[in-house]
Amino acid sequence: MADRMRRSWYVGLLVLVVSACSAGGTGDGPTPTPTGGAVELAVAQACTAGSGADCVPVNGEHVEVSAAEFSRAGVAEATAVPDAGEGDAVDLTFDPDGAAVLQELSAQAAGAGETARLVIRVGETLVSAAAVPEPLEEAAGNVRIALPDGTSAADVVEEIRAG
Repeated sequence: MADRMRRSWYVGLLVLVVSACSAGGTGDGPTPTPTGGAVELAVAQACTAGSGADCVPVNGEHVEVSAAEFSRAGVAEATAVPDAGEGDAVDLTFDPDGAAVLQELSAQAAGAGETARLVIRVGETLVSAAAVPEPLEEAAGNVRIALPDGTSAADVVEEIRAG
């Protein structure tokens, strides 16, 4: 399995699944429909709920996003995954530029310490904040985002397309 590697990080309700699979895919799960679009990524610091006006909840985490600089990350494919265990999720395959942004910001988050979070924004909505214990690998470009309760995966995919 030298050409495949899967790592999962569980942070609150967030699950990021990173995969360095071949272009042909693994044959697991639904086949994504090319959708294009984008999400925005940033590194932010975790904060304690109620510690200030700039400390906002993001899917079970609280982060300080006022100083965070978001970068656009292009998405080649986005697939809704309804009822992915604890709730809806979205599988993303980044385009080459988006994968580079993901890799760079995951390295920044991993190097910034235990309180750093990689934050994902879709449109105007913050959908996840994940601890990153180590930088994602260069070939990584696939992630699964567990969505906040009450958030529709289909709606998030539509918002990504608009991005």
